[in-house]
Amino acid sequence: MYKRQGELINVIVAESTSDEISDLWRDLKNDNTATEATVSPKVITYFTIFILSLSTGTFIYWSYYSFQNAFLAATSVLIIACPCALALSAPTVYGIIIRKFSRNGLFIKSSGVVKKISEIKSLIFDKTGTITNKKVNLKWKGEELSIADSGAIGSIVRNSAHPLASQIGLKFTNQVDLTNYEETVGVGLTAKCNDQKYKIGISSYVNVQSLPGATSIYVSKNDIYLGRFVLQLSIREGMEQLLPALSKSYNTYLLSGDENLIIEEYKKFFPKENSIIKGASPEEKKEFLKQLNDVSPSLMLGDGINDSLAFNTAHVGIAVVEETGSFFPSCDAVSYTHLRAHETRH
Repeated sequence: MYKRQGELINVIVAESTSDEISDLWRDLKNDNTATEATVSPKVITYFTIFILSLSTGTFIYWSYYSFQNAFLAATSVLIIACPCALALSAPTVYGIIIRKFSRNGLFIKSSGVVKKISEIKSLIFDKTGTITNKKVNLKWKGEELSIADSGAIGSIVRNSAHPLASQIGLKFTNQVDLTNYEETVGVGLTAKCNDQKYKIGISSYVNVQSLPGATSIYVSKNDIYLGRFVLQLSIREGMEQLLPALSKSYNTYLLSGDENLIIEEYKKFFPKENSIIKGASPEEKKEFLKQLNDVSPSLMLGDGINDSLAFNTAHVGIAVVEETGSFFPSCDAVSYTHLRAHETRH
C-alpha cells in the first residue's frame, strides 16, 4: 500500500469494489482490540448445563406418570430453551441495530463497534464541521489580493483535506503550479509559487499574533502578513436541543483546534467545568483522549483528517462527513449528514 502526502495529484480509478474498501477500513485500524459482539461463552456454558439439568428433571418427574409424556415434556424444554437461540440472539440484535443506524446515515464497521458504543461514558465533539455546519460565511480582511496571490492561495488550499481549506478554495477559480508543498495537519500549509513562499494556517504557524473575533485563517507571503480569512460558523440544526440532553447522561466535551473559539458561546452546550478545550493540536487531542479513556470510555466525533489520531485513541471514533466520497480509515463509523431515514413500502 502506498501513502501519498504533499501536493494534489489526479488519480483515475479503473475499477474498485466495495469489498476492497471495507477490507481497507478494517485493516488500517490495527489497534482495535474489540471482538465481534457475542454472548459470553461462560454464560452459554452455564445456560446449557442448566437447561440439560432442567430437561432431565422434567423427564424423571413425568416418567412416574407416563413415559410418553415424560419424553414430550423433556423434549419441549430442550426445544423452547435451545442454547442456540441464546448464542444467536446477540448477533441478531446487533445486526438489526446496524441496519437501523445505516438507514439514518450512520455506517458502522462491525458489530463489535456496537458493543463498544454501549460502554461509552464520555462524548467528545470537534467543533468546525461537527457541531457547526461546514458551509460558512467567509470574509477576507487584509490588503487586496493580486491575481497572482489569489491564484497561489486557492491552489494551496485545494491541496488540503481540512474542511475549512475547502471552503476557502471555493472563493478562487484560477489555479497555478506549486512547489515545495507541505502540510502540518491541523496547523497550516506552506508552498512556493513563482519563487514566492506562502503560509496559510493558524496565527502561530504564520508567526503573527492571534486577532480576537471569529475563527480565522491567516496568510503570509515571504513571511510578510497579508491578512486573514474570517469564518462565521453556524450551529447545526438540532444541536441546541441535542447537546444539553446528552450532557445529562454523559460527560460531554468540546475539543477544538480553533484558537479563536469563544468559550462563553458554547457554555450553554457544555456546562460542566473544564469541558471546553480550544486551540488543541491533533497530538494534544490524542493525549486528552488517552488520559480520559483511563477513567471513562470515550466516543470522539470529528470531521477531518486532523481528527484521525483522536479517532484511533478514543474507545469509538465516528467521522461526521457531508460528502459521500469522504473516507477516514481510522474511524469506527462514518455518519453522512446528508442522508436521512427513509422507509420503502411495497
